[in-house]
Amino acid sequence: MQNHANRVAGWVGVGVALLCGGAVHAQQPRIGIVLSGGAAKGLAHIGVLQVLEEAGIRPAVITGTSMGALVGGLYAVGYGADSLAAVARAIDWGLVLSDRIARRHRLPEQKLQDGRHLLSLPLRGYAPQLPAQLVPGHNVRQMLARLTWSAALVRDFRELPIPFAAVAADLETGTAIVFTSGPLVDALTASMAIPGVFAPVHIGERTLWDGGMARNLPAQDAVALGASLLICSDVTQPLKPAEDITSVLDVVTQALFVSSAAAHEAERARCDVLIEPDIEGISAFDFGSVTDWIARGRAAAAAVRARLDSLGRGVARDGPRHVAMPAGSRRITALETVGTDSAHSRLVRRRLGLPVPGRYDARAVSEALDRLYATREFERVGYILEGGADSGTRLVVRAEGHGPSTIGFGLRYEGAYKASLLFSASLLDRLGLGSFTTIDLRLGEQASFVGAYQRRIGPLRPWVLALRAGYNRVPVDRYEGGYRTAQGRFYLFGASVLLGAASGTSTIGGLVIRGEHARSALTTGAEPNTTPTEDRWLATVGAALRVDTRDAPRFPRTGLLVEARADWTDRALGSESAFSQQVVRMEAALPVLQPVSLLLRAEAGMSSGPDLPLHYLFYLGGAVPYYVLPDRHRPFLGLRVQERSGRYYQVVGAGAQVSLPAHILGLVQWNAGAVNENGAFQPEAWLHGVGATLAMRTALGTVATHLSTTALDGPYRFDFDVGFAF
Repeated sequence: MQNHANRVAGWVGVGVALLCGGAVHAQQPRIGIVLSGGAAKGLAHIGVLQVLEEAGIRPAVITGTSMGALVGGLYAVGYGADSLAAVARAIDWGLVLSDRIARRHRLPEQKLQDGRHLLSLPLRGYAPQLPAQLVPGHNVRQMLARLTWSAALVRDFRELPIPFAAVAADLETGTAIVFTSGPLVDALTASMAIPGVFAPVHIGERTLWDGGMARNLPAQDAVALGASLLICSDVTQPLKPAEDITSVLDVVTQALFVSSAAAHEAERARCDVLIEPDIEGISAFDFGSVTDWIARGRAAAAAVRARLDSLGRGVARDGPRHVAMPAGSRRITALETVGTDSAHSRLVRRRLGLPVPGRYDARAVSEALDRLYATREFERVGYILEGGADSGTRLVVRAEGHGPSTIGFGLRYEGAYKASLLFSASLLDRLGLGSFTTIDLRLGEQASFVGAYQRRIGPLRPWVLALRAGYNRVPVDRYEGGYRTAQGRFYLFGASVLLGAASGTSTIGGLVIRGEHARSALTTGAEPNTTPTEDRWLATVGAALRVDTRDAPRFPRTGLLVEARADWTDRALGSESAFSQQVVRMEAALPVLQPVSLLLRAEAGMSSGPDLPLHYLFYLGGAVPYYVLPDRHRPFLGLRVQERSGRYYQVVGAGAQVSLPAHILGLVQWNAGAVNENGAFQPEAWLHGVGATLAMRTALGTVATHLSTTALDGPYRFDFDVGFAF
């Protein structure tokens, strides 16, 4: 009855306003806009808001749940409907709805682990377990923090250009939690925490998740904010009849919403204008159809345009003007950490790299948080701003929970070495604060069992200690005159220590001490007799440097890779050989147009000494990169795998890579070079090779086909690989 009376009063006010030309402001109803949750379907609200603006409606309040909270919160901050449409189209939803962090934020020692796993599971203790959610939600929070930067200091949502409320649900009780105060980013993140997809959000003593579990259409909350006439946009999926529930997803969706169906109908009954965009035919998680969703919202609002126009002419002009809050950089005078002990607090400050006091904008702070999260030291990281005046703003960084150690599985197939399997464990802080320990078991023709330990020690540019030990079994072929004359394997046991320094997220280098035992077993001629041809103990000292700014470990679109290594040994060190070797290589990807990158390659290696071990020779051939002994076994278009070998080599190359739709890549490349025994630099005598590659990134890894030759009239070589880079 009360709602009916309010509705009658509202429409009486509309009529009086129309008759009296708006002279009775005091009796004008306050328009409230109510936006439901619905994942990607909630993008239709943007189209609804566009039509409301065209009708001249300025809402007095706005409320939302889940995606409705995102759209409504940004609208309340000051984004117009057209601005919201532009933002929604510009967002990389695939990135936001994942746990991926730009590779440039990862530490150089961790970049070696990129792109290797088909599946990773967190470890609790030393036992794997299924994750509590598909996505921790870091990227969602980062997006919300950037978009609401202008309102980061607002703590009363009634002080926004449009008063606002967001609804979340208490995970323990299932009751609705209505946010009208606090950090806006906290309210939006909690309201959008879809069960099973994103991690629940901890605020105070409560653990919260998606508000759709309690109240998916927050009409009563708009009334509580002072609205007397409600315009609701509802994209809630209706309950399905039993015969239409045919999948596990259908069962889960029905179970989540069946208990709140009656309450949802009561909320719909509160609405004076109910707009229902068409939600059929597109998945609720199809964020790629932004334009289509917005068009559906516009169409639904257009169907009630006559009623909206009457509101716009008669009563809406009394609402607050839609003016964006000022944004830009802020002066940060202090940095505080929450959720960490003193040792981890120092680690947080070091990884953020934000000297205070200083002036920073939303992007700079967001990049710093991404650098911190990329280390995986913490399970959750986020920030809020505190303070009133610009001269006293504090950056409060929350770093909570230990980052999960993981166990991973990788799968790879390539023409030369067939199938390979990878089982690996990555352990964080198990052997000291800031330590990163990996254990890898690779099965296949190229087999290995390797353990590695890295730890940074020191302030902003810390020292690095890296230990590595393990076993490698490497297949080898020897050719003479284009014919294979021997085949066999290298069996390598070794350990190394690197003591050096790291700079930022791209560079690591230092002194290296290595000890190894190498045995080579080769079969020559037609006889199946296999005899060890070498059996040596080696001790080497040297240096290594690695700079990696690439955006991907394979088929990068932009970035630089530089690797340099120098080894020296002598019998005085207890080694059974005396030799030295130096290697340097550079690969660069330079974006020249939006889909096109220019690829450059230059590398060289030289060896000296009378008794260089066989596994220290340089081998050229094949179109697919090597991942065991990668600095000595190098790809070369047009040659068979390991077809050329020697003590010296030089290679240069260039090409172009184009990114096509559906995660497809096309490459054309050229390389030229030589491998020999005397180190002669004679470019006029170099062998040339050209090739084309078609690749696709899939859930099972990259699928790539390569066609290459050293002469235009052939013969042509075909190479194929699928899987991950390990």
